[in-house]
Amino acid sequence: MLSVAISAQARRGFPLWRSLDMPPLDYKAEDLYARGRIVDSFCVTGCAVEVALQLSRSLPGGCSALRAEHMPDTVEVGIDGRGQRQVKLHDENKCLAVTVAKHIRVQLHKYDMEMVKAVVDVRDARGRKLGAHDLIAQVVSDEPDRPTGDLSAEVRLRRIRSDAGRRKVREEHRRECCDQCDWWQQELASSEVWAGRLIVLIEFGVNGSSFTSRADLRLRGEEFKGLWGWPGSVGALRVRLRSASSALAPGLPLSLPSARIAHGRVVPPPRSAAKRRAPWALFKKKLTFKHVVRQRVASVASLYSLQGKTHKKLKARIDQGMAAHGWTSSSVFTTPRAGAKKGGAEEWVATEPVLQQMYEES
Repeated sequence: MLSVAISAQARRGFPLWRSLDMPPLDYKAEDLYARGRIVDSFCVTGCAVEVALQLSRSLPGGCSALRAEHMPDTVEVGIDGRGQRQVKLHDENKCLAVTVAKHIRVQLHKYDMEMVKAVVDVRDARGRKLGAHDLIAQVVSDEPDRPTGDLSAEVRLRRIRSDAGRRKVREEHRRECCDQCDWWQQELASSEVWAGRLIVLIEFGVNGSSFTSRADLRLRGEEFKGLWGWPGSVGALRVRLRSASSALAPGLPLSLPSARIAHGRVVPPPRSAAKRRAPWALFKKKLTFKHVVRQRVASVASLYSLQGKTHKKLKARIDQGMAAHGWTSSSVFTTPRAGAKKGGAEEWVATEPVLQQMYEES
């Protein structure tokens, strides 16, 4: 376990004795702050996801073999006033980090990508660290219109409380991770291998009992578009096939406003079911919510029947969701059906964040 922590610090060029010779800090035992914000379980888990992604590549059994017991006992966090320190990883941090890392790997594979590296430092000509790729993804599709080159990806974990907050976070990430990211612009200027920039948002609700993921993609010379999870996502990793006369000039910056394909535009994606479907904010008004064990829930079967879809084999679907997204037994569970006699039939119910994820993936 220690070798994981050592290799991560050595790769960052940080003196090992400064953090390894000191006892690890525990965010549950004392108040810790990073960039002015409290270091809590959510913050520490976010740091642990990077380690879990690295392990998912290095373990002999790969991603499927990754378990919480493979995680180190500490993770490196920049603590205000103390510098880089080792912070204790509790069991809940390890389990959630592994679940999130596996989910990211599965989603990448689903959209014809494979993670080839995780947490890769970016340094200038003098060896100074400028930033880091959270992961580098390689396009493995055989389609003729697939992007050429690798994708630099940023992974962000956020708590989302409203639709307005979700839109604000999306805009901030597009600016911070691409348009205003100095090191990313330098990478583009110095190399032609990058196909584009991928931003993966791991979205938690207020209670943190479940999460969903969304991804934004900006291919070289094109505009941002949702790849999965966002309303109107294209759901396919493709670029417009260009003729020689309208080919993108080599080295053209990805995110400057003037970057455009000569005499061309981004091809609108084919109209999909996701585009024809009503936004979640409107659809959820059709559901009947009730409070069960202090949870505001609605029927899972109703979610599917209102869309004209079958609601058979719900148990299998829910088991898959628990494994892939970290749903808990407090966010999706069975309860006596409304109007049923005591001891009668039960139905599956779920909280709004889980229902929204089911809706967007159905």
